[in-house]
Amino acid sequence: MTASHGNQAFDLALSSARMAKKPLMVHISAGADEKYILRSLRPGDILTHCFHGNQSRMFEAETGDLVPEARAARERGVIFDIGHGCGSFSWGSAQRAFEHDFQPDTISTDLHRYSIEPPWNVTMPEVLSKFLTLGMSLKDVIAKATLAPAKALGRPRIGTLAIGTVADLVQFRLVEGEFLFTDSAQQTRLGAHRIEPILCIRKGIPYHPGDIQRPLRPLYPCDEAIFPPRRA
Repeated sequence: MTASHGNQAFDLALSSARMAKKPLMVHISAGADEKYILRSLRPGDILTHCFHGNQSRMFEAETGDLVPEARAARERGVIFDIGHGCGSFSWGSAQRAFEHDFQPDTISTDLHRYSIEPPWNVTMPEVLSKFLTLGMSLKDVIAKATLAPAKALGRPRIGTLAIGTVADLVQFRLVEGEFLFTDSAQQTRLGAHRIEPILCIRKGIPYHPGDIQRPLRPLYPCDEAIFPPRRA
């Protein structure tokens, strides 16, 4: 939802979600009426790109405080999701939220045709490593990328190691060192830990990094009209 969409599009989407008896996931970006959206969302609805830096209205312009609508929405059961992508994660917004004891409920990549390439490289290990850099524990970071999203989507049989569920597993190592992480605007922050994948098991089948290679589709003229030229 951006300023050009107005609140009417959001109201129609929310009405449709009510009729379907399903949760609504709302994308917010520059100019969105975030206070109105936050007041309107129901328990179980999801607000993604919650730490974007595009004229974010999650914080009061004068004081920098978290808007009361955000905390009230969380108390009602609204889910706050990251949705990093190539334009929706800001170190500044995230740091400010953490200073107000306001962490995301779920951590997601918003991986797509553009964000998979440099300079963004929005992989799940990379995004999770950024939240270690912000001070979250490894346990919380993993839970917010597995158990929490599964619960939010009503899929209790995934994101768990329970007997009888699907064997979707990841083996990784936590590497110590000095690592430079960037947000969507290419602002940098130095971290001391990075998550590196070793093995993925999907439905019992093991995969190592690099096992699956798929060429990306070419960029179309309409792509360049939407996204700025990529910086190497």
